[in-house]
Order: sequence, then structure tokens, then C-alpha cells
Amino acid sequence: MVENATAVNNPTDAELLASSAEDTEAFRAFFERHYRAVWSFLAWRFGDSEADDACAETFATAFKDRERYDDGIADARPWLLGIAVNHARHHARRERKRLGRLASTLSSAPAGPSVDLDPRGRLAAGLLALDERDREPLLLLALADLSYTQIGEALGIPEGTVRSRINRARRQLKEAIQE
Repeated sequence: MVENATAVNNPTDAELLASSAEDTEAFRAFFERHYRAVWSFLAWRFGDSEADDACAETFATAFKDRERYDDGIADARPWLLGIAVNHARHHARRERKRLGRLASTLSSAPAGPSVDLDPRGRLAAGLLALDERDREPLLLLALADLSYTQIGEALGIPEGTVRSRINRARRQLKEAIQE
């Protein structure tokens, strides 16, 4: 009986999504559980105001597609972040501009031995240079703290592909930062 009380007090994401058709508070609880993680992932990529829009789009899509969620998977965070990545692709042009501005800190720094270059400029330039297919898994690992398996679920690719893309992205970023 203690187990049932715990499940009622702390339902899984799958249970919240399943009951959200009849109970609007269920989706609210789902939203409140995951909003910060999704927003933080998007804010790093686009800035606060863009993240607000992309996060709203993500949860609107999740609400619309909630019946299609696999109720055998208790944690919906990879699914949500996969939706966020799809919305991020629509905002990719803005992201490239933002990374370009960060990367420009390298070229705008005055020359001289006493100047410390902003490592974010090199990181941004390196991220900008990555192929989108390699950048997405790396950002889901670094910013959303997803496991390789969860990244595969979010992007709809095998775990081995996730591992190889992250490995390639790390190698390329390391080279970009050391230049």
C-alpha cells in the first residue's frame, strides 16, 4: 500500500501524460517538473527571450502529441528534449548568429601579450564549426545532462551513433580551443 501512495503522490511522467487528457492539472505538474531543464537547455543556445518562445513551442508540441508518448518509458525528459531539439533546428540560424558574436570576441580583442583571450570565443567558434549532427548530441550531453541512451532516444538515433558523434565533436572542439 505504501507503493500506491507514493505513486499517487509522485506519478511518473508517463502517468502524468496519460492522465492529462482528463486532468489538466496532470499536464501542469508535468510542465512544472521539466520546464527548468528544457528552458535552461534552450537558453544556453539562444538566450533568454528566444528560449521562452522555443520552450513554449516545445511544451505545446508535447501537449498536442502526448497520446503518442510511449507509456512504457517513465522519464519523458529525453522525449521533451528531442522535441526541443527539433524546435531548435528552426531557430538554428539565430543560434549561428549568437555563436558568431561570441566567436568574434577573438577577433575584436586587442593584440598584445597581456591580453587574456576569452575562451568562450574559441569554444563558440568551435561549436559553430561543428556539423549540426555532431553539435546536437554534444549539447544534450553537456547542457541537459542526458545519458548516451537518452540522447539516442531524444534524437532517434542508435547509442553507438551518439557515442561516435560526441567523440568527433569533442575532438574537433579540442582542436579549435587549442589553436
